[in-house]
Amino acid sequence: MTSNDRTGKLFLALVLSFSIFFFSPTLAQSPPEMPANGESTETSPEEEKGFMEMIVGVINDLLEKKEEPETTIIQQGPPVLLDPQYSPMGSFVVNLQGGKYFLKTSITLIFEDPAPKLWLDKRLPLVKDLIITQLGRLSAKKLRSARVRELLRSDLRIKINSLFPNNPPWKDPKPVRRVLFEEFYTQ
Repeated sequence: MTSNDRTGKLFLALVLSFSIFFFSPTLAQSPPEMPANGESTETSPEEEKGFMEMIVGVINDLLEKKEEPETTIIQQGPPVLLDPQYSPMGSFVVNLQGGKYFLKTSITLIFEDPAPKLWLDKRLPLVKDLIITQLGRLSAKKLRSARVRELLRSDLRIKINSLFPNNPPWKDPKPVRRVLFEEFYTQ
């Protein structure tokens, strides 16, 4: 329960207490009025006691600190790789669109199976060309956004996975699990 909730409930309890005091016929200091038919409007002590118990119960319910279980939101990330295979692609320095700025980054690919890693290592110049081409299409203004960097990471993973054969001898046809930027800055 937050302090604002508790303050609000205390205020409501205070208002109820004053209401009981001022509107209860026996607690008010003014004399009881007699209706035209001659019957008394006074309540019996049992009725007053029941009314007071009900009000006290409501106040207790409002003031009672009921802790609701806090829900913890856990962000799910990518699945854990049991035996990750790292393949460093090296550092890349590319001129960005507009020609005023350049990007320097180091990229590492992560595989779950060593077979596609070995297959891709034999074609490293092709992979590096693909990465340089993709990086050169960006502008310095776009790269300031973390969202664009995440899109670039996803785009590189998709493009590199497209280099693998359609019917590979390994189980997963899209073996690049993640693309890591070990360094990433523009100047």
